[in-house]
Amino acid sequence: MAETIYSLEQISGWQSELMDFAKTPRTRFSKKQAVVAMIDEIEAALEAHPYEQVAEKLKALGLDIAPGSLKQYVNAYRREHGTGSVTTAAKRSRKKAKQKKAEMKATEGAGRSAVSVSARRASQEGEVLETSNNSGVASRVRKVPEKAPDGFLEMAEDL
Repeated sequence: MAETIYSLEQISGWQSELMDFAKTPRTRFSKKQAVVAMIDEIEAALEAHPYEQVAEKLKALGLDIAPGSLKQYVNAYRREHGTGSVTTAAKRSRKKAKQKKAEMKATEGAGRSAVSVSARRASQEGEVLETSNNSGVASRVRKVPEKAPDGFLEMAEDL
């Protein structure tokens, strides 16, 4: 089969036609594209109404969209653009996460303090102690013999 050859004039004509076409506004949209095109108005409606009511209103206007799809499209837009209001559910989720983190720190701190008190006692008594903190992690504490600094002599205690 023979290869088709195009002239520079043809390519230039196509380029200018495509540039003109690119400047014309889009006339057909998918549901997701429609939501993105109306995102400011949808965000304003969501400040006063839940997703279910906004989806019902859009259906009445001619955009057949389920509340779950609307929520998915809006959240995807917010993630991509780092914008949008934070929903009450998101606020609750963050609050729970902070509370859980604080509880874990408190539990961890209690476990550490118990281990450190036992470690101090073990080092004073010169014994090996096996402990376990609240997370179930076992640790060993052993007294290390103290060395006299260089240049000092150790004397027996019974003198």
